[in-house]
Amino acid sequence: MGKEKDSLFLNEDLIKELKIKKDYLDRELNLKRAEVARREKEYQPRNQKLTVAGKKAIIIDDGVATGATMIAAIRQLRLSNPDEVIVAVPVISISALEKVQQEADRVIKLTTPKLFFSVSQFFEQFPQVSDEEVKRVLAKAR
Repeated sequence: MGKEKDSLFLNEDLIKELKIKKDYLDRELNLKRAEVARREKEYQPRNQKLTVAGKKAIIIDDGVATGATMIAAIRQLRLSNPDEVIVAVPVISISALEKVQQEADRVIKLTTPKLFFSVSQFFEQFPQVSDEEVKRVLAKAR
């Protein structure tokens, strides 16, 4: 645990196993960073930034399969100096739980099923959240 300089998390074993080339990985990372910047600009107007410094911060997700996205989220959140980082999810794979517990201060979960293929297998409906819905929820939080 501890503050990371960069929130990037790469599954090096998977990169090697899939023989992903560095130039492809660099292109994808640039695309993802651009998307993060777009969302940050879209979701947090400059005059209304939310702050977690000195607070308990809870990351809520619909589920965690590999843990990679959650670990990146935890690391990014830690850059803002919260007092505590708590992860709350209804479902998380056993392997991801072990990884996420190393990064978060606490993990709250409902179930860790033995057979886990994807988060969507545990939901009757699994729609994507729109930018508009995110902005509406954040506006209420402000």
